[in-house]
Amino acid sequence: IALVIGTVLVWAWWIKRRKRFSPFKGIPCAPDAHWLLGHIPHLALRNFEEGLKTLVDTANPNGRSCFWIGNEAAISVIHGRDAHMFLSVTSDRNLDPLFKRHYKR
Repeated sequence: IALVIGTVLVWAWWIKRRKRFSPFKGIPCAPDAHWLLGHIPHLALRNFEEGLKTLVDTANPNGRSCFWIGNEAAISVIHGRDAHMFLSVTSDRNLDPLFKRHYKR
């Protein structure tokens, strides 16, 4: 039982630490991500416009910001040209080191 509790605590700590930083280089991440739900409480539990204002306020000068939906990172863009750029490029993800080792085989 102690091993299970210890594993859950380390897992929760790792997820909380991971959500402090932006997974996308050069794109700022909205603050105060919940360790399990991400920014869902900001968008769902409060006034929706207030949650969106948090994303817009943290956006860089190009109008880009990122946020967490559960354990997945998402990008918010303001300009249509940015949406076109993100949708037309191939997927470039920053994989966790554990996954990199297995995917390179």
